[in-house]
Amino acid sequence: MVSKHEGADSARLATHWLARQPESFLVFRDAHQAPIGFMAMIAGARRSPDLQADPAAQAAWTYLNRHAALRPGERATHFRF
Repeated sequence: MVSKHEGADSARLATHWLARQPESFLVFRDAHQAPIGFMAMIAGARRSPDLQADPAAQAAWTYLNRHAALRPGERATHFRF
């Protein structure tokens, strides 16, 4: 789905996140249970190397740190794809 709608680069990033956080993916299905879409809710923590592999996640993290930095023990979720 990602490759079709967003291209090969985004598909590689989706594969990256699926391998690291499979529980973050939510699949939407039609009445016959065929997949029709999905989203990823990427869990972010301070200085995660996984975030640095994804330009959109890194940009969101940078914005968050500049405007509303997380306090100790807090986490952020980045909605992706």
